[in-house]
Formats: sequence, structure tokens, C-alpha cells
Amino acid sequence: MAAVLTVLAALVAAVVVAFLPLRAGAVPLPISVILAAATVVVLPRWCLALTGSLLMAAAPVVAWFAVTAWTALQRNPLYPQVTLAVGDWRLVLLMLLGGAGGAAAVTSAWGARVRAAAAGPAPSGFPGAGPAVDTGDAGARGGPTESVPPGSRAGTDPLPGETP
Repeated sequence: MAAVLTVLAALVAAVVVAFLPLRAGAVPLPISVILAAATVVVLPRWCLALTGSLLMAAAPVVAWFAVTAWTALQRNPLYPQVTLAVGDWRLVLLMLLGGAGGAAAVTSAWGARVRAAAAGPAPSGFPGAGPAVDTGDAGARGGPTESVPPGSRAGTDPLPGETP
């Protein structure tokens, strides 16, 4: 399914570039840029939800960018001096919004993964945390395996100005 979404991103890129020169009378109307931005934001999230792989989440963005750049650089077979895509502010807008949207989608997926990994398991004593796990290093931290009288600072670092 992730491969289908990647191919869909490539097809959307071709359609967006084809409709980039759209005009309403004399006014340029690059509404296909909105489709591109929506595509590169939504498809990586779907791929991540389907596969759980950050690499597969980036695949639609890479496919979209590659097809857009390739199409923009190709020459028109009917008029070899003209590229397929318009080479003005609309192409810059397309690349900017598509690239920024794709980068934001992949970065937010990566950030969510990093936050989840950093959070780790919930500490014991919290609801849903499960049973406490003894790691065996309680003595190194001044835990219950040492007999330290209350109020003493045995096993801790000295205060500033104090000799060890």
C-alpha cells in the first residue's frame, strides 16, 4: 500500500506540473500548488501509519520532488526551446510549498518517533506502568541496598568547598 501511495504522489506531481500554467483570463491561477502541498503533507503520514517506517514515510515526498524536478527540466518536444513547466514564480512557489510541506510532514513524523523513544516506559507507580523492574543498580544510586542513616550524605558527591 505504501508503494501505491508513492506512485500516487508521482502521478499527482505530473498533474500538478501540467496544470501549473492555468490562467483565469490574464491572471495566473496556480491552484494546483494547493494540491501538491496537500499531497506531500498527507501521504507521508498515511505511509507512516501503514508501515511504521520513517523511510517509507519519506518515499512519497522523494517521488513527488523527483517527478516535479524532472518534469520542470524537460524540454517540450513540440518547441525545444521551451521547458514543459513554466519557469516563473509559479514553479518556485510549487517547489517551495511542496518541499516545505514534505519536509514538515517527514520531520514531524521523525519528531514523534524521537519523543516516543525518549519517553520510554512510564515509571513504576503510575497507572498502566506495569510491574516495577529491578535493574540491580540501586546500590550505585544510594538506593535501598545501602544502609545509610537518615540525614547523612553518604554515597553522594561533596558540596562545593567540602573535602571528599
